[in-house]
Amino acid sequence: AAVAYYHCSAAALRGPSRDRKTAHARHVAIYLLRTHGGFSFAEIGRLLGGRDHSTINHAYRKITANYASDTSLQNECSALLSLLQDPTLSPA
Repeated sequence: AAVAYYHCSAAALRGPSRDRKTAHARHVAIYLLRTHGGFSFAEIGRLLGGRDHSTINHAYRKITANYASDTSLQNECSALLSLLQDPTLSPA
């Protein structure tokens, strides 16, 4: 869902790119995987290109710190969660 919403590839999310758009998409994906997926920092790190758990923790804390005061971020997360729950997106 993050790939379609942010118009970046799954490879970009897993890759080393640090451009603002890709990094933000990756950080939001980390936040959602942790809060709604129940994945550990180590598991998320493996899913996103073998990143260290401390890198994942930093991204998670960054989004968590901004979430309460940033309505745009709240709307992004809500939209992504809606996309993930859309039955028309499930594989045939």
